Amino acid sequence: DPIVLRDETSKLREIVDKYFLDTWVIHIYAGLTADLSLEWDRFPAAKSALDNVLREDNVKRMHIGNAKLIGQCMAELRAY
Repeated sequence: DPIVLRDETSKLREIVDKYFLDTWVIHIYAGLTADLSLEWDRFPAAKSALDNVLREDNVKRMHIGNAKLIGQCMAELRAY
């Protein structure tokens, strides 16, 4: 609902914290994706809620965690 995306900051914050905390590029169908940081840019409430999780410290923390997991996976794959 565009009205929710535009005006309901607290509701959007709850949705983002629950469903998009670490996933803001979502798969839609058959290879189609949506980058919510771009798609929601024109909706003030949605942009504000998403900006909160896209802070540099959050993104850096996720990047470091994912890099560690990739390293572990690569080490496991070398056994094959």
